[in-house]
Amino acid sequence: MVKGVEMRKIVMASIFSVLLLTAFFTEPSSSAITNFDCKLKSNRNSNAIARHGEAYLENVSGLLILHLKGTPYEMGYQNGFLLKEHIQASIQYHNQRMTDMGYSYEYMINCSKAMEPYVPQEYIEEMQGLADGASVNYTDVLLSQIDADLPGRGWTGCSGFAIFGNATIDGHLYHGRNLDSPLLPPPSGLITVYEPESGGAFFNIGHFGIIGADIGMNKKGISLGLEFSSSHDTTLDGMPILFILRKVLQYSNNLVEAISIINQTSRTTGWNIILGNGKNLNACAVEISTNYCKVFWAGDPAEDILPHYSIGNAVRRTNHYVDFELAATQRFPYDPRDSWNWSWNRYEKLGQIILGNYSNIDAEMSIQFLKTPPVAGWYPNRQSVVFDSTDLEVWVANANSNTSAYLQEFIYLSQQDLFPDGIQGPANKLELLAPCIGLTILLAAGVIILSYARKRKREYRDTHLCVELVLPSTCL
Repeated sequence: MVKGVEMRKIVMASIFSVLLLTAFFTEPSSSAITNFDCKLKSNRNSNAIARHGEAYLENVSGLLILHLKGTPYEMGYQNGFLLKEHIQASIQYHNQRMTDMGYSYEYMINCSKAMEPYVPQEYIEEMQGLADGASVNYTDVLLSQIDADLPGRGWTGCSGFAIFGNATIDGHLYHGRNLDSPLLPPPSGLITVYEPESGGAFFNIGHFGIIGADIGMNKKGISLGLEFSSSHDTTLDGMPILFILRKVLQYSNNLVEAISIINQTSRTTGWNIILGNGKNLNACAVEISTNYCKVFWAGDPAEDILPHYSIGNAVRRTNHYVDFELAATQRFPYDPRDSWNWSWNRYEKLGQIILGNYSNIDAEMSIQFLKTPPVAGWYPNRQSVVFDSTDLEVWVANANSNTSAYLQEFIYLSQQDLFPDGIQGPANKLELLAPCIGLTILLAAGVIILSYARKRKREYRDTHLCVELVLPSTCL
């Protein structure tokens, strides 16, 4: 009877301990993705807000960061599930905007059918996963990736640079880009961090429902930024540029591999691409169209075609070609001061401010470059980004519906924010309770063992006392 009472007390104490720990560690469940119009803060403030499987979404000082991991389909589904409402709204906005620009839905579908055979199968699977997770049509997801490759489409403009070595104050590679394009409705801007089964970890900075990349960096320190450069040398029979650059981020360990991917892939239209390697400290500008691909390394004499000029340990590009053959597919006459002045003005200004601050350039000064007219202010600026490709850090500013990005506060993200090395994000309640339950079980087991030991000790003592008392009479 005593044994049963003691066991009930022990079990009740254990259950009470578990309930107490459950109450202590359980947080109120947060609604999925709701209010993200919070003001940017000068001090970094991270708030994990949602999770699905191995993926999680966090809000860092107002900037959404989505961490994905798994197979292509799994990463797509995680993306769609965690950002469902935003992806649905983005697709609706995109289709309406393209219609307003004169592209009918049927025409865009016909264009997508020409490009889709060139899209790697893993990205097809990821788009299907995103469509399933967000409860949207796969075709609409595909159309969101290819609009920049549509004939006559293009982005209005961008400016980019990469600077390293003795051009910077600490030798690091700083890579900056302004994306100049019509502003989007809020929330604007999303960083997606990928940990795929195939290739290496990387992140891109884009928008909801986009799995391709136009700016990003991988864990090897390879950074890239895209600048539109229109060309008459175009086709629909090629891989959309966002997928080409996604492939560069996912599979490149160095600049030679990155250039090889771009050069060997069937392309649709004209672009300038800035590539940087923050570990081996080098950078280049790649000018492409459907049939041409020209690479200009930092300080490359090939750039010294008047009025252009090279700068040691630096490259910069805006929205025109330097290469003669590529320029012939874009403009006449060759001199951009006459035929492409809106782009030349920014190219020239970047050269002036790089040379004027040579050897003193750091992240803060790189941000100031992006704020300097006419690099900034000539057109609505949707996004401004500076990478420290050496330390894997980034500063990001996004526009709201009324104010350009370069006028907003730049949010700093460290390597640990981007590539957290095993940090799993907001754990579910069972994961939080697991160590607590385990500790409680161990404590309960200890109590049971101790109680049993004390009981055996009492029995042993009573038995020997009885022997001592009975033995004398037995011997008589």
